Formats: sequence, structure tokens, C-alpha cells
Amino acid sequence: MGVHLFLSPHLDDAVLSCGGAIHQLKQQGEQVVILTVMAGDPPDTLPDTPLLRTVQARWGAGQQHVSARRKEDVHAARQLGAKVVHLPLLECIFRTARSGDGSRTPLYPREESAFSDYETADDTRILLLDSQPCVREGVVAIYAPLCVDHHIDHRLVRDWALVLTGAINAPSLKFYEEFPSIQNKIALNRVMHFYKQEMPALSLSREQTLLSENDVTAKIRAIRCYESHLQVLWQSMDAMEKSVRDYLLFCGEGRPAEQFWTVNVTASTHEPVRTVDIIP
Repeated sequence: MGVHLFLSPHLDDAVLSCGGAIHQLKQQGEQVVILTVMAGDPPDTLPDTPLLRTVQARWGAGQQHVSARRKEDVHAARQLGAKVVHLPLLECIFRTARSGDGSRTPLYPREESAFSDYETADDTRILLLDSQPCVREGVVAIYAPLCVDHHIDHRLVRDWALVLTGAINAPSLKFYEEFPSIQNKIALNRVMHFYKQEMPALSLSREQTLLSENDVTAKIRAIRCYESHLQVLWQSMDAMEKSVRDYLLFCGEGRPAEQFWTVNVTASTHEPVRTVDIIP
């Protein structure tokens, strides 16, 4: 048995994208830990930005939105048999930097900001990349987002995973395709082109995980736990289930499957990684 670590940028990404594989791993006797990175409570005074106003209008839990979503995340993971770790970092919509007059300036005020370059004043990237945790002894694989839609928080977590697996004898690294963003095939083609152009040292090999009906049912049951957020993605629970099943069948060409990309580094040298423990 080994430990499989799924890095989830937000409070649903891993379950939405890999819930079937997580359930299957548990059924096979493996240990699974879902580490949600941007799970911290927002400040009491939220930044007044167009992006946050848009998101707040869709929240199903008011000011306690993040707290409610953490509970949903725990319940969802239980449906799959996984353990959960929540880090206290903030989502990009909440992140600010101190201005010269002492006030706090939003770093990502508009929707397009979340898909643009890192702000130099955003210390989250430094904090995260410098944490470099090697989860517990026995980790055999780390799973991180492929970054299909180029969201800044997903890219931060992806870069962290590359650091964690950059040392000799480190766990293997697999990118997962973020659902439901992966349904946009133009986005998938764009991100694969990005890796070829910007990260040529990475060789990505496609890998399918065929799922049983029990795996699919468990994934859908887990996704249903995210009640406060599902309305953002789908009009109804039935619409969610149809979307999930349709895409799983598409991935497996008629059989339900989830798709991963195994990452191999073709560069000749590896930088060592400093590690600290994370206890689920």
C-alpha cells in the first residue's frame, strides 16, 4: 500500500476531477490524502472588487462561504474514503497587498486577473513554493492540476507539485484534467501547446483510469456534498450527474474513465527538494 496525495487548489477541484480514481484507489487498499491549498478564511473586511462581487452573488452560504465549503469538502472526501488536509492560504479573489498609505490593494480584482500573470506583490507563491512538503513516508504519487483554464491558483499548485517531485527518488507526478473545465477541448489543446513551448523538459504521457459503476456512483455522491457551489456550475443535481457521466464515457470511449498525464522530466539534472511533514 502507498499514499496517494491529491493537491487541490480549491475546495472541490480534486473530487470533481478525480473522485472516481480516488474511490478506486481506496477500494484497492491504498491510502489517499486530499490536500486543499487555498482553504483559508477570508479577512473580515473583504476587498471590494468586480470579481468578488460577482462571486458573492453566487455564494450559497453568505459570509461563511469558505467555512461551509470546508465542511462540504470533508463530507465529500468521506464519501470516497479519503483523508483531508486544509491549508490556510487564501484564494486569489481574497488576496491583497499593502499599499504605501497602509491600505490593502486587491491583487486580482477582475475575472481576467485570475487568469493572467502572477502579481509581484503576491507572497502566496513564495510561501507555497518554499513550504516544499514531502507528505508522509510512503507517498508513491502526487497528483496536481493540469491547468486547463490557466487559473492562477491552479498554476501555483502545479508549480508546487513540480518542486515536490523535482528531487531524485521523489514520488511520481501526475497531472489531472480539471473537470468541468476540461470539457472545453480548445482549452486542452491550448494547455498542451503551452507545455511543449514553455516547459519542454516535461514529457507528458496520457493515462486512463477505467472506473466501475461503484466508482462513478461514489464520485457523484461526493460531488453532491458541495451544495453551496454546485449552483455555480450546473442548474440542477440531475444536470450535474448527466454532465459527469457523459464526460467519463467520453474519456473512456464508451466506458467510464478519468484521464491523467504522467509527468517525466527529460532534463539531465534535478534540484534537491527540502521537505517538511504534513500530518493529515
